[in-house]
Amino acid sequence: MPGIATVPASQSEADVLVSRYRRLGEVAPVAVADDWSTLSSILEDATNLNTSNSEDVEAFTKEALQANKAAARALQWVKDTCGVDLSGFPPASQ
Repeated sequence: MPGIATVPASQSEADVLVSRYRRLGEVAPVAVADDWSTLSSILEDATNLNTSNSEDVEAFTKEALQANKAAARALQWVKDTCGVDLSGFPPASQ
């Protein structure tokens, strides 16, 4: 899928990327569905983050750290199964 591994340069590109992740989540196999949903949600939250509000940034940071393992599993599954490296959006530990 074009653009799925490309870092968005604008809000509209970020919105398209989130939409693609959500669409992929609709057909994700059971083995990765929950992790993919978590990854999609954190990506969507990142695109809507008000970075000038420190409370929002702190809340998002906590959310991202909690989602880290699920995101890592989803990214690894995509790489192993599809041969697509989405590491342009690495989990917090990478």
